[in-house]
Amino acid sequence: MLNAPRFSTHPRLLLVLAFAISASAAPLAKKRTLLLVDDHDVLYRSGTERVFHPAAKREEPVIAEEKLWEKAIAWNSVYRDPKTGKYQMWYQAYAGRGSPTTHPKTLDSTVCYAESTDGIHFTKPNLGLFTFRDVKDTNIVLIGNGGYGDRYGCAVVVDPREPDPQRRYKMAHYDWSMDGGREYAGLHLAFSPDGIHWTKEPKLIYRTSFGARGMQPPRPGPLRRICSSPSDVSMLKRSICAREDDAAPQTALRVASPDT
Repeated sequence: MLNAPRFSTHPRLLLVLAFAISASAAPLAKKRTLLLVDDHDVLYRSGTERVFHPAAKREEPVIAEEKLWEKAIAWNSVYRDPKTGKYQMWYQAYAGRGSPTTHPKTLDSTVCYAESTDGIHFTKPNLGLFTFRDVKDTNIVLIGNGGYGDRYGCAVVVDPREPDPQRRYKMAHYDWSMDGGREYAGLHLAFSPDGIHWTKEPKLIYRTSFGARGMQPPRPGPLRRICSSPSDVSMLKRSICAREDDAAPQTALRVASPDT
């Protein structure tokens, strides 16, 4: 939350700003909350200062590690349904490395679901979609493919304009899958009508680098391999790969799609 803009000049500027906002954004204000965190809904604000409330951190977590499959909790996404006011949360739960006596690799890192009426107190419903060990009532909504590496992330967006109701909820996550006869890591998608029942997009959307599989980041310059002989036997299979121009900055890419 943030304070109303602070005015330190002549009162006429207040009238100008009020008129500018009312003229350009008043119809929108009836449909949504204007936070004024940027100038998107402000036509003119000369002589004003935007002041933010200092954030207050809660001591108690809204989601804690409570289940067998929650040794660690990481990435999450939250969506508030404007019609019901209910908050939906998707979060990553890491259960640790599985084994034949515990759980399959597909359950090492899963996406779990929680919901709340106030955005603070969340409950984990027993959905019964995926069984973990002998527990049938879990809140797991998406599991990994069980490839070379783990499944990570759960970036969820809700698209009310999506004509297909089965694809209204969209999730991007990192996983491994086969592509052209070889297993690759990269961006994967899943779709859902309600945020609970998910269907994975069968194909890999975007490949990413993974050094342990010989897929290095795309950087200019010839590749050189630096191999060391550490005393630790567990490190003998490892090597450090680098480019001659290691000082070059990394590049962040933006990936967009017209049909997701």
